Amino acid sequence: MIVCKFGGSSVADAAQIKKTENIVKSNSDRCIVVVSAPGKRNKQDEKITDLLYACQKLAAAGADFYPVWNKIKGRYLEIASVLGVTSAISSELDIVEKKFAERCTADYAASRGEYLNARLIASYFGFEFIDCADVVRLGERGEILPETYALVAARTDSSKKYVVPGFYGKGPDGNIKTFSRGGSDITGSIFAKAVKADVYENWTDVSGIYTADPRITQNGKPIAEITYTEMREMAYLGANVFHEEAIAPAKDAGISINIKNTNRPDDAGTFIRAGRDSSDIPLVGVAGKCGFARITVCKSCGCMKDRLAAYGLSPAFRLDGIDTVNIFVSDPGTVDWKKLESDLNVSCMTGLAVVGVVGQGLGCCCTSAVKILAALQAGGVSVRSFNYGGSAVSAVFSVPETEYEKAVDIVASLI
Repeated sequence: MIVCKFGGSSVADAAQIKKTENIVKSNSDRCIVVVSAPGKRNKQDEKITDLLYACQKLAAAGADFYPVWNKIKGRYLEIASVLGVTSAISSELDIVEKKFAERCTADYAASRGEYLNARLIASYFGFEFIDCADVVRLGERGEILPETYALVAARTDSSKKYVVPGFYGKGPDGNIKTFSRGGSDITGSIFAKAVKADVYENWTDVSGIYTADPRITQNGKPIAEITYTEMREMAYLGANVFHEEAIAPAKDAGISINIKNTNRPDDAGTFIRAGRDSSDIPLVGVAGKCGFARITVCKSCGCMKDRLAAYGLSPAFRLDGIDTVNIFVSDPGTVDWKKLESDLNVSCMTGLAVVGVVGQGLGCCCTSAVKILAALQAGGVSVRSFNYGGSAVSAVFSVPETEYEKAVDIVASLI
């Protein structure tokens, strides 16, 4: 059995949905289809989820939400009309409109993007619809509760085919609760684990994962296979092809994940697996993020977590020394860093990017790390910190934001 999830770009309009139909029906093993809300049709377009959040915000404030709602409603009706399933969605749209008028929660509003699209696509495919609110149970912190897997298994039958909305479940209070953005990947992984799928296919608009962001460098290359651990590190460090939290359920069940391109379905894509032979390919990628500040703290100052929280800051990365610790935090742009330095007796450096190099080969010897540092120095990149050995599969360093793209380009050329 194959569980397949289609992202927002794969179900953005009727033409894209027809592509997903061809993909799904070309293999009878594709029995469970998880879908996102319609994404952007072009660079100037708006994602349905963004419109739903905006609509709910207006409604909650008692403002006129109908101009935004009419854009949402019109988008679904346009798709349904082309696919010939308008009757399957009209009454559902009326229910959601009423909920907005009653000032529904942001979680409920956002979840309707996936819900409405799944209703529409289920009708078009002729598949059965499963509402995630009936089977996915989430805790207070949004964690997946164990009973979820038993509920999904009991609700599904291997002889049937289903369409499922991603991104949400039901919280402890009985109300709709969403995952973080991109959480439809998690839903797909939940269903794959619950039904003991052979493969979890994740369809998007790129032919797998690249060693580096192709928007930054031309030195990036497609990755044929990557381990669960390497992928989690890449995702945490900034690679946004696959949601890092979606790896855990599939990993727990030993299910391979295949990242595929809806627009190029014959491309092999990238397989995420438990292990791989790293003897010839020690490194699999480089990823990073801008917008960080580094706070250097004397260890004798004690725990900084609560004191930083008073400034609206929380640690993203931490590098320990003998007497000091470097804490990297996302810079919200509203902090008086001079005051923070004085109040907490620390030193700060702002305007940094954090970059990570990932690969099982890093744990074998330090040769790769030495080559990376030498190449960065030769390329004129000012490395502000470098941490090697904190993780078995990654090395993390920081550079000025102005040198971020150059750093990624240089490292990508070594992979």
